[in-house]
Amino acid sequence: MIVNQFTMDLFPPLTMQGAHPAHGVPGASLSGVPMGIHSSALPARNVRTGQGFGTAPHKLVRRQDPDTSYESAAKVDSAGLEAMVYEAISTFRNGCTSDELRAMPVFAGKAYSSVTARYKALMDKRLIEDTGERRAGNAGRPMRVMRKVTA
Repeated sequence: MIVNQFTMDLFPPLTMQGAHPAHGVPGASLSGVPMGIHSSALPARNVRTGQGFGTAPHKLVRRQDPDTSYESAAKVDSAGLEAMVYEAISTFRNGCTSDELRAMPVFAGKAYSSVTARYKALMDKRLIEDTGERRAGNAGRPMRVMRKVTA
């Protein structure tokens, strides 16, 4: 990672206090709330799972990424995109592929990666799941089918 004033302001050096021992990542915490971020700054929580939409910017980049990736991560509305993807997937009774999801008017003009990058966070929060089913996508290749997790 290239360190400049912008990345230092955005991702200041943090002590290892509260870091997850398995990851050794500065700023990580066992509660899932990055150190230095007050819980009131987090998005509203999902009633069923108790988890909020949104992903901390430091989780959207890799250590070796250039400074531009860090700048972009800070600007992404991950909470809004996660909520949008979750709500859209919820409308498909039998699940949907990425192609089916992206065909919805709500995603017009959204980059492919803006939509598909939300799956991991939503799966980690147990809001959506991979059904194990595969359907042919627009290019004829198999695509996984995602669906809302039901209680």
